[in-house]
Amino acid sequence: MGYASAGHAIFNPVMRELIAMNASDDVKARIAARLISVLQEEDWDTEDESLEEFANDPAIVLAFANAGFHLPINTVGDLVNRLRQYSDDTPVAGIDDMRIG
Repeated sequence: MGYASAGHAIFNPVMRELIAMNASDDVKARIAARLISVLQEEDWDTEDESLEEFANDPAIVLAFANAGFHLPINTVGDLVNRLRQYSDDTPVAGIDDMRIG
């Protein structure tokens, strides 16, 4: 049986507090990575819910990605938006002009 409450009781409140304190991306990523690791050892099974909650925070998303958890990409638009999230509004070569169908 998994550790379902870990996100709601531990991970999410800590990340929310770090965001509220304007913690640097480095601090958020380091703390997120450590929490993810420890909670995984305890059989955390709702990582996807926490990842979705913090989908707009690149440092936290990166910590999850480094642990093997990724946001679902359902459309090309999702992909473009995710790529732009990590750039400074620089056009994404070859993707901004992509057409489907």
